[in-house]
Amino acid sequence: AGCPLLGSPHSLLEARFVAASDLGGHLTAEWRGVESGVVWLCEDCTQDRAVPAPSGRRQMTDDNVYRIKHVWFNKKSVPILLQNMNGPCPLLAISNVLLLQGKITIHSDLAFIDFSQLIQLVGEHLVESNPPHQDPSYEANQQQQISDALSVLPKLGRGLDVNVRFQKVTDFEYTDELSVFDMLGVNLRHGWLYDPQDTRTASVVQNKSYNELICVLVSADDAP
Repeated sequence: AGCPLLGSPHSLLEARFVAASDLGGHLTAEWRGVESGVVWLCEDCTQDRAVPAPSGRRQMTDDNVYRIKHVWFNKKSVPILLQNMNGPCPLLAISNVLLLQGKITIHSDLAFIDFSQLIQLVGEHLVESNPPHQDPSYEANQQQQISDALSVLPKLGRGLDVNVRFQKVTDFEYTDELSVFDMLGVNLRHGWLYDPQDTRTASVVQNKSYNELICVLVSADDAP
């Protein structure tokens, strides 16, 4: 979770999440802050790396199957999941944070896990980590939030749309997708901050979101 963040969010739809396959052999050093449950949202902080199909009788031909790799973390062997193809996958980032924290586990004999198994594993943890509220007046709302999060969870296998603000690394416009991170206790961070000493930029950006700034640019282009 200590990945350096580069660039500006000129295409947030293509934002990538730091998953274990992106960190490669440096995973133990780069994930030193994972105990706090942090996922850094990057646009281009690592090069794309495709995971080659493993040798042997079983080949990774299914886009919905992920290879499991064991790494040494906090003085013990921990399973992590590798990307099966290049591209954004916040589901893997979430899963790897939970695996490294020991909040979910995968049997040591498994070499692969498929998408449906992973959704079930993370979904069960989401339910278990949000027990029924003691106050009945809050319980109905809580159960609805859990239901909404479970319905959104499969979408995180394809990517995530975010609308950031540029004053704090935690400043996102709220969406149903981001509620999954909250309910799993995984903190999401971005690195698109302006330099507060750059007063000219600061006066323009202020507290505007990325989408609001795009509207400002479009209006300026349309002005006579």
